[in-house]
Amino acid sequence: MDSLPAARSALNDLAGAPAERERREREARTAREDLVREQAALEAVGEGPEQAPWHVRTDGVPLWRAVEFVDTLGDDDRAGIEAALLSAGFLTATVDGEGRLRALGGQVLVSPRGEPPAQPLSTVLRPDPEADVPRPAIEAVLNTIGFEDATAVASVSRDGRWHNGVLRGRHTAETPRCIGRPAREAVIAARRVRLDEIRAELARIDLAVEQLRVDYPDAAYRRAEIDAHLSTAPTSHALRSALERRRHAYAHVRSAANTAVELRERATTLRARWTAELDAHRTACEHFGVPGDVPELEALVAGCASAETLCTELARDLGDVLAAHLRFTDAAERRVQATAERIDSEEIAESCRYQWHAKAAVVAAQTAAVDVDAADLARELRDSEAERARADEQFRRTVAHRDHLGRAVAEVLQRCAAARERLDRDRRELAAAAELLAAHLQLPELRAALEEDPGEDSTASARTLPPPIHLEDPDHVLSVTRTLLAALPPRTGVDENAMLVTLQQFDRDLTTRFDIEHTVTHGAHRVRIAGAGDDATPAGVCAALTRQVEDGRRALSQREHDVFTGFVLGGVADELRRRIERARQVIAAMNDSLADSRTTHGIGVRIEWRPGGEDADAARLTQLLTATERSPGDASDLVGMLRRRVESAHAADPSAGYAQHLSQALDYRRWHEVEVTILGPEPDRERRISARAKISQGETRFVSYVTLFAAADGYLSGLPDTGTALRLVLLDDAFAKIDDPTIGELMGLLVRQDIDFVMTGHALWGCVPEVPELDVYEVRRLADGAAVTTRVHWDGRVRQLRPLTELQT
Repeated sequence: MDSLPAARSALNDLAGAPAERERREREARTAREDLVREQAALEAVGEGPEQAPWHVRTDGVPLWRAVEFVDTLGDDDRAGIEAALLSAGFLTATVDGEGRLRALGGQVLVSPRGEPPAQPLSTVLRPDPEADVPRPAIEAVLNTIGFEDATAVASVSRDGRWHNGVLRGRHTAETPRCIGRPAREAVIAARRVRLDEIRAELARIDLAVEQLRVDYPDAAYRRAEIDAHLSTAPTSHALRSALERRRHAYAHVRSAANTAVELRERATTLRARWTAELDAHRTACEHFGVPGDVPELEALVAGCASAETLCTELARDLGDVLAAHLRFTDAAERRVQATAERIDSEEIAESCRYQWHAKAAVVAAQTAAVDVDAADLARELRDSEAERARADEQFRRTVAHRDHLGRAVAEVLQRCAAARERLDRDRRELAAAAELLAAHLQLPELRAALEEDPGEDSTASARTLPPPIHLEDPDHVLSVTRTLLAALPPRTGVDENAMLVTLQQFDRDLTTRFDIEHTVTHGAHRVRIAGAGDDATPAGVCAALTRQVEDGRRALSQREHDVFTGFVLGGVADELRRRIERARQVIAAMNDSLADSRTTHGIGVRIEWRPGGEDADAARLTQLLTATERSPGDASDLVGMLRRRVESAHAADPSAGYAQHLSQALDYRRWHEVEVTILGPEPDRERRISARAKISQGETRFVSYVTLFAAADGYLSGLPDTGTALRLVLLDDAFAKIDDPTIGELMGLLVRQDIDFVMTGHALWGCVPEVPELDVYEVRRLADGAAVTTRVHWDGRVRQLRPLTELQT
C-alpha cells in the first residue's frame, strides 16, 4: 500500500504514451517508405544513363556502349568529358553505319560531312573492341566531334563545357558512370552496396517498431491491468522484495534487448560487407574463368600445386636431358675433329714417304755413279750453292748502287746549275733594289717621315741611316735594310690603289686650304703640302697642325669646362631629377593598380624600374642626380660622367650635331630598364619571366596582358594634356585561351586604370560586374549565308538588345 501513490502517478504518465508511440511509428513508417522507393528505383535502374520517358526506344548502339577512354586520362577528366557528352545529347545518341550520330528522336546530331576539327575527340576516346558497330563508323564519329576546339562545329571539353552549332552548355559530374566497362562495373558494385545498406536499414526500422510495441503497450489495457493489480496489492515485505527483483529482471531484459538490437545491426552490417565481398569474389572468378565455390577452389588450388610440382620435376628432368645431349654433342664434334686430323696426318705421312723414297733413289744413283761418300758430296754441294747465292746478291747490290750514284750525280749537277742561275738573278735584283733604296733614302720627304716616327723599339733615325754603298755585298745591303726596317713603322697592308684613292680624297678635302703636289720619283710617291709652314713634307705639316690644335685645345679647355659645369649643375641636373622622380611615381602607380589583379590560381604581376645592369655608371649617375644635396666631389663626379657620355656619343657619330649628342647622353631612359616579376601563387614567391617560370599558357597570357595594360597606362598618364587626351587601346583577337574569371579581372583592371577599349574576339562578351557599361556588336554567319548583326548593351547588371540605328545617330 506504500507504493499506491507512485502507481497512480505511473497511470497518469500512461496518458502521453500513445502520442509518443504514434509519433515514432509515423517517423519509422516515413523512413521505411523512402527506403523502399529508393530500393525499387535502384533495382529498376538499368545499365547506362537514364533516358527520358518521351525518348523513343531504338535497337541502335548508343555512343556510350561503342567507345572507351584512353589510358592517359584521369578520373576528373573522364567525368567532365562524359558529363559534357551527356548534356549535349551525344552520349545517348546511336551510331549508324555511315558514321552519323542520331538522337533518340531521330534527328542527326553529328555528320562526317564538312571540315574535320583541328583536335578531334579521338585523342581522348577510342572505339570499344566489343561494340556491335563497325569500327570505321565509330572512328568517323570521334573524328567529327572536336575536343576543346572552339573552331569546330561540335566540341566538348574536359571541364563539362560543350557546343553544337549555336547551342552551348555545361554539365559536371563527380565520377564517370557509362563510358568503359570498368566505370559501369564500379557503378553496379556501388548500387549493390547501397541495396545491402537499404536492406540493413529496413531490418533496423522493423526492429525499432517491434521495440516500440514493447516499450509503449496499449494504454487502456495497461491501465486496467494496473488498477486490477493495485486492488489486490498486498503489503507484505516479501511482495516488496519480489517487486524489487522484478525491476532488476526487467532492467536486465531491457539491457539484453538493446544488446540484441546492436548485435542485429552489426550482423546486418557484416552481412552487407560479406555480400559486397562475395560479389567482388564472384566477379573476379568470372573474370579469371575459375569456379567460385570453396570446395572447387580448394580442388583447383590442389591441382595447381600438383601441376607446379610436376612442372618442377619436368624442368629438372629436361635440364638433365639437355646436359646429357650437350655432352653427347661435344663428344660427337670431338670425334669428327679427331677423324679429320687422323685423315690429314695419314695423307701427310703418305706424301712424306713418297718423297723419301724418291730422294733415296736419287742418292743411291749418285752414290753408284760417284765413288764418294754421299754425306761429303751433299755438304760440298750446299757450300757451293751458298757461295753462289752470296756472289749473286753482292753483284745485284753493286749494280743497284752504281745506278743510284749515277742518278744522284745528274740531280746534283742540275741543282747546281739552277742555283747558279738563281744566284746571278738574285744578285742583279739585289743590286737594283739597293740602288733604288739608296735613291729613296736621299728623298727629303722620306727622311722627314723617318725622323717623325722612327718606330717604338728602334733608336735609329734618318740621321743615322746611311744609304747602302757596296751594292754587290749582300751582307752590307742586309745590314742597312734591317736597320731601316727597325726604324720604319709597321706595315698597314694598304695596296697602291687604295693609297691613290685616299690621296685623291685628301686632295679634295684640303684643296681650299692647302696646295698639294703629288709626284713619283724612283717608284716612290712624294707629297708636298704648301700653306702650312716652311716644312712642306706631310710629317712637317702634321707636326705644325698638331701644335696648332694643342694650343687651341689648351685655350678652350678651361672655358669649355666652366660652361659645361654651369650647364649641368645649373638646370639639367634638376630637370633630370624631376623626370626620374616622375617615372618612379608612374611605376608606383602601376603597381598600385596591379596589386588586386590576380588569376584564379593567385598569379600576379609587379613592375620594377631600375638602372640597367650593362651600364656600369647608371646606378651611380642616378644616385647623384636624385640626391637633394651634392658635395663638391659629387658635383665633379656628375659633371665628369655626363661629359664622358657626351664624348662617347660624339665618338660614335661625329657627323651628328652637338644637340643630338647631348640628347643621347642626357636621355635617362637609356640608363634604366623595366623588369616584370611574376608573383604567387604562394606568398612571398617571385619569379622572372623565363622558360623556367613553369606557368601555364593562360597565366603567361595574363602576365603579358597585365604588363601591356600597365605600359599603356604609364604612357597615357605621361602625355602633356592628360585631362583631355583620349585614353583608348585597341586589341584584336583579345583574351584568346583565357578563362572567363580572368577575362573579367583584366577588364576590371582597364576600368580601374580609366582606359577605354575597343576589342575583337571569338565569343568575347565582357559582360562582367567589373565593367560598368559596354556595347557589344556581334556578327553571325552560317556557312555561305548572309551575315546577321546584333547590338547588345551592358549596363553593369543585365544585357539589353539595342537597335543598330542608334549607332548611326
